[in-house]
Amino acid sequence: MFSDRVVVLVVDRVDVEDLPSENTPFLTGLARRWSVGMMVTRTAERQTGREPDLGAEYVTLGAGVRSRGAPESRLSFNPSERPSGFGGAATAGELYRSFTGMRAPESGVVCLGFEQVMSSNDANGTGWAPGSLGRLLVEGGIASAVIGNCDSLQEEVRLSPLLCCDDAGAVRLGDVSLDTAEPKPDSPGGFRTDFPRLLERSADMLERSDFLVVDTGETGRIDRESDSTGAGVLEAERDEALEEVDRFARDLSRMLDLDTSLLMVVSPGAPAASREEGDYLTPFIAAGRGFERGLLTSGSARRPGLVNNVDLLPTVLAHFDLAVESRVVGSVMRTVEADGDRTEYLKELNAQLTATRKARWPIVITCAALVLLTVCLALLLFFQAHKGRELTVGRARAARLAGAAAVVLLAAPLSLLAVSAFRYDGYAFPVLFCAGFTVVVGLGARALTRRRPRMDPVVSLCLLTAAVMVVDVAFGGRLVMLPLLGGSALEGMRIYGLTNALVGLLIATSVWGVSGLLGNSLLERPAARRGALALLLVLSFVIGFGTLGANAGGFITAVATSLTFYVATSRKGFTVARVGAVAGAVAGATAALILVDSLFVRTHAGKVVTSGTGSFLPLVERKLAIQLGDISVFLVPALVLIAAVVAMALWLRRPGSFWTVRWKDEKVQTATLFSLVVGGLVALVFNDTGAAMLGVMAGITALAMSYYLMRELELKSGSGPDLTRDPRAQPLA
Repeated sequence: MFSDRVVVLVVDRVDVEDLPSENTPFLTGLARRWSVGMMVTRTAERQTGREPDLGAEYVTLGAGVRSRGAPESRLSFNPSERPSGFGGAATAGELYRSFTGMRAPESGVVCLGFEQVMSSNDANGTGWAPGSLGRLLVEGGIASAVIGNCDSLQEEVRLSPLLCCDDAGAVRLGDVSLDTAEPKPDSPGGFRTDFPRLLERSADMLERSDFLVVDTGETGRIDRESDSTGAGVLEAERDEALEEVDRFARDLSRMLDLDTSLLMVVSPGAPAASREEGDYLTPFIAAGRGFERGLLTSGSARRPGLVNNVDLLPTVLAHFDLAVESRVVGSVMRTVEADGDRTEYLKELNAQLTATRKARWPIVITCAALVLLTVCLALLLFFQAHKGRELTVGRARAARLAGAAAVVLLAAPLSLLAVSAFRYDGYAFPVLFCAGFTVVVGLGARALTRRRPRMDPVVSLCLLTAAVMVVDVAFGGRLVMLPLLGGSALEGMRIYGLTNALVGLLIATSVWGVSGLLGNSLLERPAARRGALALLLVLSFVIGFGTLGANAGGFITAVATSLTFYVATSRKGFTVARVGAVAGAVAGATAALILVDSLFVRTHAGKVVTSGTGSFLPLVERKLAIQLGDISVFLVPALVLIAAVVAMALWLRRPGSFWTVRWKDEKVQTATLFSLVVGGLVALVFNDTGAAMLGVMAGITALAMSYYLMRELELKSGSGPDLTRDPRAQPLA
């Protein structure tokens, strides 16, 4: 048996229904004896379900940060091979030397497309990342090797070297030639892996290396031919391949002393059919030193049963007691205890995620359409009345309907969270549940708060939604793990804590709830204003350092919104000095977040103390780079929107305008609106998906304002039960 080894067994393009399964009895037993989970295979490439096969999944595994691939990424060879794609006149070793000026390892592997991979990542701001694992292993004195390929008759597909090559695109030991495969023209791809030969060569590599990547080839090769293979043939071929892979895994594991070694079974990418449905989760098994019986998790995913592909690099380095660079955003995988059949739990979780993705867009689009319709109706009625138009009986009824609809729809986000507490596999249950929950809770809030002017339905629903979210996060985030609210296929599985849509919901409901609960005391009592600010900053801390991980952009947005609200409700209001003070305070809070995260919380990259990097500056640089990178993506549309908002604000501030009057008569309400507008613009600038945060904040704010405008309309016109009996309506005063 080999001791103190790490083996990564690549079984590509499979999902949790394939592995573990009845076709893989050994791997099923391994998963039950050790740790099993699902890996989020998200990369820096745009993931549409039909994205090109650029090898980004393999680059990301070896980089520790989400990275990009390139069309040439699959071109890896033994130095003695003569690649046909380069004319066949020169060996791969000679080509490698001409590309890099470096000598190819005689018994190793060279990645001839590595320069293109690096160029692609330079454009993405992660040019330093590809080859990080291989480089750090070499620097730590750990010998690496790779063996196997996914070649077809049409092209070479040799992606596994990207997982363990150094930053020059070379692996010191390996064999990716056709020596471990055999022709089989009647099979998808035209080749089949020669598993006895692969096992023999793996044993040879383990004799001479500490870290070994073994590409079983079969499943990836078959899946890449799915477009040209019948469904029945594809299923039969995959079943047979899985049985062969299972036997190979059994024989390979017998070579390892799992008391000191580590075997990781990984599928870098999801099957083509799964990706088309938005499913980017693949199975992951870890057996050996450092792991026990249970579910896998990590500091980046913070969900039992889920890990990220960027977690593989720090896990491998931790096994060899090597330091992790501060720029790496992944975390070391670990085991958490779990009762029952863990493989069935993962399959149920994956099925629930699939059902959630399918149900999300129809429900979210319907909710958005209803919100838009309600807000348009409310604005039409209010501005008609503001211009002196008579409030007829029909318009009065429409105003009451718009106000009631606004309250009901304010309960919709909570229903989109609450439905996550249940399991479903189709559209019927979530649609009926969300519709019923929204109507019952919304009308219930309207009825229960009828005689409580301070705790009105908007305030009660906003406070309830915010409280549910905070409590859920404190107890593991079951509701936010499977949210219907959002637009991404990977909603709830991101690295950085709460999703941007949920952060926007928490910010908007918290500000509206606090402002409505305290009311005019915010203007009259400085202590109330300071208390409101303290509460909102605590919620900002929850966003920045919640148990689910940090959301730096969300934290910046929350702090900016809170401070803007604090200044807007003061007697002096905004001055040039105060605007500068708010900007400076937001910058200071961001710096404090980076410092506290780095030294104490260590949510993702903040591992300065434990990783032994001995340097604080690289971590700060990385986190600031993330924020600056986010700014660059949305800078132009954000500046356009900011300019439009500023121009509108100046136009509305002209003497005698509607909003000038509202600043005077409804200062708390208007200050709340203004602070959320400012916060939404900050969200757009400082978040890679800030449009989702802005959209949710705008939706909650629009519904709240619709309710208050309709209530004012009824109160000023004397509408209500008496108005319905009056054939003529009174004009708005």
